Amino acid sequence: MKFIRKEFENDQTAYVDAYILDGEISYQITRQRPALIICPGGGYLMRATKEKEAVAMEFLSKGYHCFVLNYTTYFNERMTSLDRIPPVNPNGYFPNQILELMETMHWIHTNAKEWNIDNKNIFVSGFSAGGHLAAFLSNHWNDSTYTKLLPFSVKENELRPRGVILGYPMLCTDTVDYLQKHCGDDELIKHQSEYISDCLYQNKQPSFEMLKKLDNLEAINENTTPTFIWTTREDAIVDPKNALTYIHRLMELNIDCELHMYSHGPHGLALATKEYAKNKNEIDENIHSWVHLAQEWMDRQTLKG
Repeated sequence: MKFIRKEFENDQTAYVDAYILDGEISYQITRQRPALIICPGGGYLMRATKEKEAVAMEFLSKGYHCFVLNYTTYFNERMTSLDRIPPVNPNGYFPNQILELMETMHWIHTNAKEWNIDNKNIFVSGFSAGGHLAAFLSNHWNDSTYTKLLPFSVKENELRPRGVILGYPMLCTDTVDYLQKHCGDDELIKHQSEYISDCLYQNKQPSFEMLKKLDNLEAINENTTPTFIWTTREDAIVDPKNALTYIHRLMELNIDCELHMYSHGPHGLALATKEYAKNKNEIDENIHSWVHLAQEWMDRQTLKG
């Protein structure tokens, strides 16, 4: 396996960690493999550790080249207390994050032959805010509003993922209201919601029109890519009902989709295994089944060619 770190010119805090599998699978026999870009969550304020390398290791073992996108965040360090607000990253505002994801897609296509990547089967996964980012690419991969901002000429369809895998995704713009109502007495999380709004809209109290522009439920169209979603009914950070609405709209357009709604479990479980769990409540073999289900779904997409 080859490891490469690619940094972005616009912000050196953002980078891609690439895990490239060996092309030779047996003596003088090489194989092109599919690729998976992984976008961790963190409310666009930081990047969740358990949704990065851990996920990459899981899918590397299943034959996917993996690319962990450490996109630009609003803060350069984690906010841990209301007594100290970290400095704001001047480059940490949307749409820089979607441009970095698009540039990652372009980078993979550019090196696909050398790395033995099947460039017709590049998938993108995202968790929570990373799910918003992955879904945004799924809906806006050919949107000139963003592609015209890129530092390269886009080739036909190179920014289009083969499919997206979304874990407890932040799909629409009622996230702040839902979070305030359901996250209990966690004042730190409640206070962070205003920074999420500032990151996305450059406004801590965005208007309805501002919210609509970044709402993935509004953005679904006939060119939206196939989508796999998993979430939990008990999620107190992101409204799980939005996943149902998202899938329903995909079905209306006859876009391939799959949804798994687990009956219990908090937000942010990632793999739900003991290796990355903070406590026993974050270990759940049933929820870990999403990995196998997602792999089967991606394999079916790949077979479609």
